[in-house]
Amino acid sequence: MYNPKYLHIESGEIIDALSYKKDTFMEIREYLLSVGEIEPTESIPSDEEFIEAGIEELDGDWEYRKITP
Repeated sequence: MYNPKYLHIESGEIIDALSYKKDTFMEIREYLLSVGEIEPTESIPSDEEFIEAGIEELDGDWEYRKITP
């Protein structure tokens, strides 16, 4: 499974597409659970889906530069 790494231009932090999107998703999910917008049994996307979404988001963000092909 291809999971590219990205460099945050200002901070120098290196992240990968999976971790970036999964962390973002889990933060939002936790909030939605706390306010009752979603049920705890709602499914979580697969790692493959997280990677695809992460690549799409990070490739379009000028603050990040892909460092692995």
